[in-house]
Amino acid sequence: LLADDERQCIKCKTTCFISGVSCPCSPEDLACLYHVEELCSCPTYKYKLRYRYTLDDLYPMMNSLKLRAESYDQWASEVKEVLEMKSTHKKSLSYFKELIEESEIKTFPDNDLLRRLCLVTQDVEKCASVAQQLLKGKRQTR
Repeated sequence: LLADDERQCIKCKTTCFISGVSCPCSPEDLACLYHVEELCSCPTYKYKLRYRYTLDDLYPMMNSLKLRAESYDQWASEVKEVLEMKSTHKKSLSYFKELIEESEIKTFPDNDLLRRLCLVTQDVEKCASVAQQLLKGKRQTR
């Protein structure tokens, strides 16, 4: 595999990650599909389409990406439901922690939704701790 700087379009300098076009007259030069006309003055039938993955490679990658996106969407939906208290069933502190753990295991992006979940979880932990202390104090005074 070529390094990123060796896969840059000669015109726009973008990295040609999936594909690019080259010509035998200057095989080190590469153009993205938008700038093929600026590659050289040779007739286009001499150009070669260079690609990194075959269709057989791309389909499993696409399916894997689709599954990951669906998994994230499901997780995000659950988090929004918990944070917006849309569910009629109360969720436990352990459920909040499970959602955070799932985001870490599946390496979901660190975004506002996850940060909000972490803050709410911290608040719930503080409330639970205060409640436990109050209950302990009440038991001791009896």
